[in-house]
Amino acid sequence: IIHTQTFKCSQLLKLLSFLRRHYFLVYFIVDSSNQLFVENNWISKVFARKFAKKYNATIKFNTPENYKNGWEGIQKVLFFTFHKNSSKLRILIETQFSEFYVSIHGDWLLEVIDRKVNKFFAIQRINEIEGWELEECCAIGNEHNDLMMIEKCGFGVAVDFSPEHTTFNYDNTLINFNTTNKYGLAVANVINHLT
Repeated sequence: IIHTQTFKCSQLLKLLSFLRRHYFLVYFIVDSSNQLFVENNWISKVFARKFAKKYNATIKFNTPENYKNGWEGIQKVLFFTFHKNSSKLRILIETQFSEFYVSIHGDWLLEVIDRKVNKFFAIQRINEIEGWELEECCAIGNEHNDLMMIEKCGFGVAVDFSPEHTTFNYDNTLINFNTTNKYGLAVANVINHLT
């Protein structure tokens, strides 16, 4: 079962303007129609071609009209930073812009997510459709936007939650199992634990 959510960013232009004043970066906005919006410059086009090919997305160029009334139908906002400072940028964005979570993918890539889009809400919706109970669900996650899902599902698994890996607070007593994704084995570790 796939349940997708989109969001509307009222602060997106403000966020982009703020970051571009201080950092050299490339950003992509992916919408619900699988369109990849980028700036019309050579470096953005180079990154966009690779990303669009991998995800079979159509490249579009940003225009001022996209931002006027808050951009709707956004699935992802991705930033590629050239400063190898994704952890610092995450803290900066989350403290300056309360509308967003930031998920880090290595030193160079950040994904900006609306705080109202949460995997737990998707699980609730799927449960309504299928008639399942929350206690029957297992949630596995490694990011801030996974926390509600991990803490509220019947069996919640935290992947790489530790002071070295997380920039957010959590209550370890609400987590059923902690594991690592070393060698890409987080899900296998959970299955082994449950069997």
